[in-house]
Amino acid sequence: MKPILCTGGLGYIGSHTIVSLVEKGYLPIILDNETNSTSKCLNRLQELTHQNILYYHCDLNKLNDTSNVFQSVEEKQGSPIYGVIHFAALKAVGDSVKNPLEYY
Repeated sequence: MKPILCTGGLGYIGSHTIVSLVEKGYLPIILDNETNSTSKCLNRLQELTHQNILYYHCDLNKLNDTSNVFQSVEEKQGSPIYGVIHFAALKAVGDSVKNPLEYY
């Protein structure tokens, strides 16, 4: 199974993508900082897919932490991450007007 990293994988679109990846025979790996999500979603994903899904609580803005995720996955799975699907983003228009630097 090829490992696919899904950033923002605990969010609405990311979580649906995780289910699809499992159905297609990929090994999904979730990276999320839970800014707009919750780890409760992980429990539900594992119930739906009947798989123990690898999850990393990580902020993509922290390069060393993100790099460590890639290294950890390769050590645990015996192969590097095959692909990345990127859904991690801040998306609230009203909040982006109030705090534009957070969205830059």
